[in-house]
Amino acid sequence: MAAWTVGAALCSLSLAGCSGGGGAPQAPWEPPGNEFNNTFEENDVVAEFELAAPSVPDFVLRGTLPLPGELFLPGGAQVPFTIRSSDGTIVPAQHEVVSRYASDSEGADVVELLARVSRPAGASPGDRIVYQVLWSPHTPVTSHTMSTEVDTLVNTPGAVTLRTRDVFGNEYTADLLADLRLSDPDELQVERDGPAASQWRTYENLEPTTPTDGPTGTLPHMMGVHTYVTSWEGEPFVSIDIRVHNGHDGHDLGTDRDDPMGKVYFEDLELVVPDGWVLAQAFESPTFGAFYSEGPDRVWPLVTPLPANDLHVMDIQMQFHRRLVLYPDGYENEAHSALKEEGLAFCRDGTSATDFRFLSWWNPVSARYFAQNLPLPNLDYLESPAQSRIDLLDDYTDVENALSNGTPGPWPINYGAQGWAHPWGPLSGGLHGGSEIYYWDGLRTAWGASNEGYRLFQMTHRMYTERHPTALYDLHGDAYNPEDWIVSGPNGDFLPTWMFIIPWLPLGDPHGFTTAPTFQIDAVVAQDRVPDYEETLTSFGYVDKEHLIRYTRSAKVLAWLGNDALAKGDLELQAELARSTYSILPQSAFDEAITTGALCDLRYVESNPGDGFDIDRGEGWIFDTAAAWYALADPAYRARSLYWFDDVVDLLELGQSDCAGTIMSKPNTAHFSGQYRLLQSISECILQNGLWGIRTTVYDDAHPSQAFRVGEIIEKSALAMISPQVWSVADGSPHFYTALGPYDQEQSAFCGYVPPDGHEGNDAWQTWNVYPFGYLLTGNQNFLSKAAIQAGGSLTVSSVTHDGGLGKLETRAGMIALLQLLGQ
Repeated sequence: MAAWTVGAALCSLSLAGCSGGGGAPQAPWEPPGNEFNNTFEENDVVAEFELAAPSVPDFVLRGTLPLPGELFLPGGAQVPFTIRSSDGTIVPAQHEVVSRYASDSEGADVVELLARVSRPAGASPGDRIVYQVLWSPHTPVTSHTMSTEVDTLVNTPGAVTLRTRDVFGNEYTADLLADLRLSDPDELQVERDGPAASQWRTYENLEPTTPTDGPTGTLPHMMGVHTYVTSWEGEPFVSIDIRVHNGHDGHDLGTDRDDPMGKVYFEDLELVVPDGWVLAQAFESPTFGAFYSEGPDRVWPLVTPLPANDLHVMDIQMQFHRRLVLYPDGYENEAHSALKEEGLAFCRDGTSATDFRFLSWWNPVSARYFAQNLPLPNLDYLESPAQSRIDLLDDYTDVENALSNGTPGPWPINYGAQGWAHPWGPLSGGLHGGSEIYYWDGLRTAWGASNEGYRLFQMTHRMYTERHPTALYDLHGDAYNPEDWIVSGPNGDFLPTWMFIIPWLPLGDPHGFTTAPTFQIDAVVAQDRVPDYEETLTSFGYVDKEHLIRYTRSAKVLAWLGNDALAKGDLELQAELARSTYSILPQSAFDEAITTGALCDLRYVESNPGDGFDIDRGEGWIFDTAAAWYALADPAYRARSLYWFDDVVDLLELGQSDCAGTIMSKPNTAHFSGQYRLLQSISECILQNGLWGIRTTVYDDAHPSQAFRVGEIIEKSALAMISPQVWSVADGSPHFYTALGPYDQEQSAFCGYVPPDGHEGNDAWQTWNVYPFGYLLTGNQNFLSKAAIQAGGSLTVSSVTHDGGLGKLETRAGMIALLQLLGQ
């Protein structure tokens, strides 16, 4: 039986006997030597899942579990785990890959386990219950038999049809299950496949029922629709999550199916299903209507018509989600249980009867949360799991009330519903401040094993998506990817998309957004049918790269804690937009380059190596987003995108200051009367965080030399943050701004000194990662000493957390976890 615990064997974590650097960085959550030997015996308990007892007696249990390397190799002849049900029955578990180690030989680092189980005898709905995960390698059971009802539904053409109408009353429809019925190889994606649940992604356009030319004719298509349909073992219903978007990318010149239609106006959005089927949504909203009968069908309005004959509007790249369940009359309890995620369980920390520490997010041997792959902090010192659940329930209730009523809610829900949308946050997508700028998130949800906490992230992700118009999908519904757009020109390859998370259309429009048809828009204006909410909705700015984490944070939580396919798809798109935003390629055949891109930085760095350059937190969140999707992506994606990370490493290594060690050196007119180029401490820390994710997720054992290079970049940057040049003795934390050289980048940087007026403010909010990153890479005690000063003189988990308010835990989790590993 393997039993591995954190202790004196970890030199890199002990307070004595560690050097200040040299050699390849060794991460403490990957123990040196053979501390973890897989010597499990049959039916050893290796993990536990906890949840609130569902409202139904039998259900599909599912939960995500982080793993040590080589414990689960996808595609192997056997899978390792079973689930012990409440009656003692051992049930084979369906295994689904959530994320992977950098090296294929290490296999999956997070796996989702699913099994149909029973609620414990005597347990009432809401009681806390636990299921054990057993080590029991077995041949996987791959079959999944749909219920008779679901099989009939899937195999009946048009049984689940989405439809809408344009300004002229023309109808557009999409058979949402056509790809599944026809096994379309171009558009059908298998998201889950096993005995407990099968999930597929389909893609269709809303296309005219009767294509018509002329001034009152049809568009080639309206919105595109991704459908994630899930069939559950033993259940007569299907879960249906949909993404409706107006972001066709125009890449395929041989068809109009992917052509942008510009701003689209529509009357309503309805789901037509056979009579006897009920549609329910996870979160109520004012635009969801009661069904009405139409011949042999029921029509369920997802977006009801507006009063006064106004039309709904979706501007270019807008999109929205709906999480639904479709069930036959009489199965309301079972369907609603699934819709409310009652079967979702959470791994928990603890120790087995044989003294094995359960695999979990908190165990260093299996700590694989987000791209950072650091252990999560145990929150016992702060609050009990029960208290976490109480607090999260309160937060959930406040947001759910606002969403269901279409009203403003707790900050930052400043606006009520805007037609089909209920946007999260203020109008500006680049709002300054530290709210939601979190390195980690979902900590309390995981700690409390909270259903409401998880569903709160579903709501925030939905509401953020409705104000973040970045949809960009190809002919088959696949997310934009820069490699598809690379063109060979006379001067070499170029990428003709001027991307700044969204295409910057004034510089170039290879997609066709600016040449889309306008006759329907003109008709809406002429008929005075523009909705009252249009001006407000279109005033919401997309979330820019400097604050991209505000959008991606919820999707990451849903991916790592729930293996949510809808959220993972959104992360994929954001990662591809991020990589294109910071591409090393020019944007035209004439070597023109967007000033915010990597090529522009490279050209400066090649002329001014080792001096720092104009890079900041925006690139840090780009690195974080790209690394997060790389963790979740399949090997084919990794193979085609690895070069991008290599380009980033080359650029940062060349540009990092040889003298100061900082990466950032940004000319700035807003501070120091515009005299200097400067370092912003929070931006440098966000860059470090993004690079840490690249190091642990992209390279690690797969490319150790690259991992070492990235570690050295982080190390130099972290040392700079505690150096006399940046560290504020008076404030006991890094200065917020530090002058690194004259504003004129042609003049030499300051080296070893800062002008008397070259410091401004300090930051003890988002700079905490410096200390765990620096210490884990070097063992240098100065990082712990500076952390103690920043914590007020006493280096404890309580002093680091201070009042424990939201945002403090999420930015300090790495430091807190390190202290717990050190036994402090």
